[in-house]
Amino acid sequence: MNSDLAILPIKTKGERKLNREINPKLPNKHVLCMIIGKINSGKSTLAVNLLANSNFYKDFHDYVFCISQNIHHDPTLQPLKKLYGETCYTDRSVIPEILTFLQEFKKDNEDDCNCEAPDACLFLDDLLSNGQISQNGMLSSLCSVMRHRLGGRNRCPMLICISQKFNGLPTTVRANANMICLSHTPNQREQKVVLDTYGDYYGGSEQLLKMWMDATTEDHTFLVLMLEGNQEYNHPVAMQDFHTYLFPTSKYSSDRYKNIEPK
Repeated sequence: MNSDLAILPIKTKGERKLNREINPKLPNKHVLCMIIGKINSGKSTLAVNLLANSNFYKDFHDYVFCISQNIHHDPTLQPLKKLYGETCYTDRSVIPEILTFLQEFKKDNEDDCNCEAPDACLFLDDLLSNGQISQNGMLSSLCSVMRHRLGGRNRCPMLICISQKFNGLPTTVRANANMICLSHTPNQREQKVVLDTYGDYYGGSEQLLKMWMDATTEDHTFLVLMLEGNQEYNHPVAMQDFHTYLFPTSKYSSDRYKNIEPK
């Protein structure tokens, strides 16, 4: 009898062969991203950059599915329509069909650990605000299993949800999100829920609020929280608009992580 009770990692067949390398400030594994902000705060512009800008995730996923009631007439979203027109939809009822389509690859390759299964990104544009997805319905279920339903051979699925209110998203979404992009809000009730949820990751609620206000003093700017870090750091980091580290730094420090020095 072997007395070694060490817990061993599960071995998966096949190496990750990413479609392309991306900026090391971006996560290159599974991402559940929430973009939160009031009307005209730049939410759609940020989403378009994530999916249509080659400095971000353009050409990173095998499939990109966009669901937005405004995809055909919102000028801001036209780059997505141009790039992903065949997989752009206006109604969330297509989501089960998308998931079925992705599952077929996995059924066909069960013996090879989904080595041919595609990695997909699903973009949901304010569907909660217009009543297309209920609080406790499909989105909650999808967020719980998104790594398995959207992820394929490279294990880098992505789900992007836009909402005008943090409170507007189901608890399951907030619990599973690992990238949160916050625009400025004067709503103290909204602030409190965000701070209560993520304050402990960033040195307490008071420090997180200061960072939030600091990062969003100008219009169309965001505080970006990466709860699981990125390719450069394997701990929580915070940035202004993906370009400037705010946490952990000498200004917003942590007693758990070494400060990131300006480069």
